[in-house]
Amino acid sequence: MSSQLGFFAVSVPPPTGRIVRPQVVAKNDEVAICSDEEAMARHLEATGNYRILRKLQPRRIVGRPRPEFRRHGVILDTETTGLNYRFDEIIEIGAIAFTFNDAGAIGDVTGVYGGLQQPTIPIPPDITRLRIYAENSPFDMKDHLKARGYRWSDGSDGRPKSWWIELPEEKLEEELHFLRTEIYRWDADPPVKYLTALDRFWVA
Repeated sequence: MSSQLGFFAVSVPPPTGRIVRPQVVAKNDEVAICSDEEAMARHLEATGNYRILRKLQPRRIVGRPRPEFRRHGVILDTETTGLNYRFDEIIEIGAIAFTFNDAGAIGDVTGVYGGLQQPTIPIPPDITRLRIYAENSPFDMKDHLKARGYRWSDGSDGRPKSWWIELPEEKLEEELHFLRTEIYRWDADPPVKYLTALDRFWVA
């Protein structure tokens, strides 16, 4: 793990009594919307019809933490080949060091560590999974995909720009049948990527 993975989510305060509405101005016979994205998000939330997800920003790692946060903590995350401590092995460790105060408020991130280890035993098949990408699926089928557990990838992380789902290998044929009969309505061959635990939890 080489990023903070959103451990320090900053809560978004509820909208105040005064609703800031996005400004609409005319420019060169075109309509331009004010670039204040947070104001637009709060306006949508205030209607009661929307819930807005905000991208979490990693905190900067500091060399000199603020003195008012004098306590130190570490968040430790591990991935293993299984749950039996006698036989299974750790294959990944991630850690975030941070400071906090007596009230429990998070202060600064002081260090991040991520490491992988090749296990001496094969990774069990039950933790080997695969990803199916429903590329070029019809737009009007998006609600059906969401209801089945598919998530959207915008392509910014190197994955295909499409809906995708992660499944156990034994569910592959069942899922392909669903896509071909319910979504594409033809004998499509969507991309399938086989994953191991190392692949799934690796952060570039």
